[in-house]
Amino acid sequence: MENRNVPGGYLVLRSSIVDVAALAGVSKSTVSRVLSGQGPVGAETVQRVREACKTLKYRPNTSARDLRIPGDGRMGILVPRRISNSFMYQLNAEKLEGAVSRAGELDRDLMVFVYDPEAPKDLHNLVLEKGLSGVLLLDNIGVDALAHLNQFGIPYVQVNWYINGYANQLYVKTDLAEAVRMGFDHLYRRGYRDIGLIHWEDHLRQDEVASRAFQDCLAAKGLPQDPGRLAPLLTDAVAPLLKQRRRAYLCFSYFISQHIYTFCREEGLRIPEDLALVSYEFFEFYDFLQPRLTGLRQQGHLIGREAVDMLAECMAGRKVQNRLIPPELVVRASC
Repeated sequence: MENRNVPGGYLVLRSSIVDVAALAGVSKSTVSRVLSGQGPVGAETVQRVREACKTLKYRPNTSARDLRIPGDGRMGILVPRRISNSFMYQLNAEKLEGAVSRAGELDRDLMVFVYDPEAPKDLHNLVLEKGLSGVLLLDNIGVDALAHLNQFGIPYVQVNWYINGYANQLYVKTDLAEAVRMGFDHLYRRGYRDIGLIHWEDHLRQDEVASRAFQDCLAAKGLPQDPGRLAPLLTDAVAPLLKQRRRAYLCFSYFISQHIYTFCREEGLRIPEDLALVSYEFFEFYDFLQPRLTGLRQQGHLIGREAVDMLAECMAGRKVQNRLIPPELVVRASC
């Protein structure tokens, strides 16, 4: 029996595989074969081992077993503690639903763990203790944590996240440049030429994906490249951009999109007659805004499924390419 201290001062007696072998009168390796179902074992011996397990209330160490079966173990979804309260945010829920459904189709176990991204060294211990053969990262975990995963050779896939400039990372995410092109082209086809961009992911990722894609769209249509067309989110540049009274905006924040609705009401502007709007993301409440808001919906369910497929490939030792998933344009009445 293995003694373990637990909170509250109680002592838990946990049987080991050695105890099972002794009670059943067989070797430890025979017990392992019975529990794994691998290797020839007589029916009488199997029965004795099972009775011993039942008597001792023995639970096989599935974590150790999975670690001995490379590429065939369980997957884990790691959720940073900082977002655990918003875990069921719609896009996260869609990613999780897609991942769970695909893992089930592949007959794989998928477990969810909340962890502290500020202690990246704990990731290795978590993977070992839970017998994880690979992990899905539901949110941005930072360079240090990725470095530890790479250092220990733990297969992982970032689910709709990436770190700009970091080499040797694996991810599947929404194609932000394609989202810009889709939103811009929709506004352009509707006759709008005075189009502004309010972006946020460039600021968050210290990248220029959205702004470069927007400038490429302007150049392709022969429209002027004046700096006043772009405003990074979370700065004082948003309000001045709205004061310019541009005819249309492509906005990469549903919070700011709602702010634009409020701005129009306060200024006596009509949507879409005076100001048109396409918003990144599409949530159910968009249909309750008046007029109903046009949005670029991220395919969270598909992203989750693709992440599981990528991780399964990594766990099998095969080379994997990063994947970009285009959003879907949901046309409503705001443009």
